Amino acid sequence: VTRMPAGISKSAFGIPEDALVFGSIGRLSPEKNSEFLVDVLHATLASNPGTYLVLVGEGPLRSALESKARQMGIGDHLKLVGTRSDVADVLRGVLDVFLFPSPPPPRGNEALPIAVVEAQAAGVPVVISDGVTAEAIVTPWLVTQIPENVGPQAWAEASLKQSKLRNPE
Repeated sequence: VTRMPAGISKSAFGIPEDALVFGSIGRLSPEKNSEFLVDVLHATLASNPGTYLVLVGEGPLRSALESKARQMGIGDHLKLVGTRSDVADVLRGVLDVFLFPSPPPPRGNEALPIAVVEAQAAGVPVVISDGVTAEAIVTPWLVTQIPENVGPQAWAEASLKQSKLRNPE
C-alpha cells in the first residue's frame, strides 16, 4: 500500500517525513484506552527510536496523556492535534499505522468504530483490539486484530509488522 497524495504531510506536525507514525482518531477517554497508546509508543521507541504517535481528537485524558509522555521522556514523540476537519488527509498523508485499542465490553463500548473503517478506506494498515466488532473489518489484509490486554510490547510488535505494508523495504 503506497501513501496517497494528501493535503497534509508529517512535517505539518513537526515530524520528519521519514519517521514512522502511529496514530488514532477518537475521544481521548478511558473507554477508548487512550493512555495505552502512550505505552505502545514507549515500547516501540526501544527498537525504533524514530517513531511518533499522532492522536486526533479531544477528551478528558488530554493533559494526562501529555503528562505521562513527558514523565516517560517521550513527550516530543507524542502529537496531540485536537479535533480536525481534515481527518482523511491526516490518514493518507501522515499515518503509517492506525491503532485502535478499545477494550471489549464492559470497559469499552465500540459498536462500529467509523475511524477504523476510514483508516482502511485510506489504505492505512490497522491494528485493532478484540473489542472491535468484525463488521469494522472491511479490508482484512490491512487489519491485524489482537487482544487489548496482551500488553504494549505485543502491540508495538504487531504495529511494526503492519508498518511494512505501508513502507515495504
